[in-house]
Amino acid sequence: MTLRYDSFRVTSVAIALCMTFPSASFAIIGSGGTSGAAIEQKYIDFGAPFGDSIVNIQYGGGQSTGVLVPSTEIGVLKILTAAHVFDDAGDGQFDGNLMQIFFGSDVGNPTGTTATFEIRASNDNVELNPLWAQSSGAPQFDMAVVHVSLANFFEIQGGSAPVAVPVTAQNTQGLVGTMLGHGNHGQGGPLYANNLDDGILKGGQNVIDFNGEVPPGLGGLPTAISQNIGTALIIDFDGPAGSANQLGDAEPLPLEASAGEGDSGGPILAQADGQLQVTGVVAATDNPATV
Repeated sequence: MTLRYDSFRVTSVAIALCMTFPSASFAIIGSGGTSGAAIEQKYIDFGAPFGDSIVNIQYGGGQSTGVLVPSTEIGVLKILTAAHVFDDAGDGQFDGNLMQIFFGSDVGNPTGTTATFEIRASNDNVELNPLWAQSSGAPQFDMAVVHVSLANFFEIQGGSAPVAVPVTAQNTQGLVGTMLGHGNHGQGGPLYANNLDDGILKGGQNVIDFNGEVPPGLGGLPTAISQNIGTALIIDFDGPAGSANQLGDAEPLPLEASAGEGDSGGPILAQADGQLQVTGVVAATDNPATV
C-alpha cells in the first residue's frame, strides 16, 4: 500500500493481520509453556532493547502501541500507529481527547519509563490516513501518524533518547517478522486464558506468511472478511506442538508470538538492507487470524 500524503512519508507499509487461535484476543502471546500461564521471560528480554523506539499510547480509556519513524521536521517526533486507535468507528472523528505517550520497556515503573508526552488528540497532531474515513474504516487504510513536538514533553524520567526505526517498501513475504507491543500477554492455549495487563514491552517473532492483495478465503479467513481486507501483511500463529496453523510451516519459531489487545498499531519489523525496518502495522486479529 502506498500512502499518498506528504506528512506520512511512509510508503508500502502494509497493515498486518495476525492469525491466531479461535477466541484469541490477548498478546504478545508466547507459543510455549502451559496454557493460561504468564508469558516466558525470554519474550520480555527480547522486547526490552526496543523501548526507545516502541511507545505505549494511552487514550480513550485503553492502550495501544506505536513505533517511532524518521521525521524530517526539526523538533518533531513522528509515531506510526493504527487509525482505529483514535477512530474506532472509521468516521474521521476522534473518540477521545487527552492521550499520553510513554517510551520505555516497563510503562508505569519509574525506572522503566524513559520519557512521557501528554498531548491532545486532534487534527493538529494526529493525522489519520484520509482513506480511512473515506472508506468507512476499511482495514487496508488503518494507519495514523502522531506528530509530537519536543515542546510537549510532560516529564522525563531518565534513560536514552528516542530512536526512530526506518521504513521499508520491500515485499517481506517469507521473512521472519519481529513483533513488539505493550499489550496484554500470556501463553498460547485454546482460549489464551491468562489476560495479563502490566504495560511491559514484549517482543516475539513470526514468519510473514503473506504480503499482498488478499484473495478471498486465504488461510481459512471467512470470505466476508478476506474480500474486504485489500492489501495486507498476514502472519500465522503456530501454537505449541504446531497447533492452530493456518498458513505456511506449522513449526513454531523459538520466539513464536502473535498480537492482540493493546498491541494495535505496533510494528512488524523485518530485515531490509541489512537492518530491521518497519514493514507492517498491526491492525487487527481475526479468529482464527490477526491482520
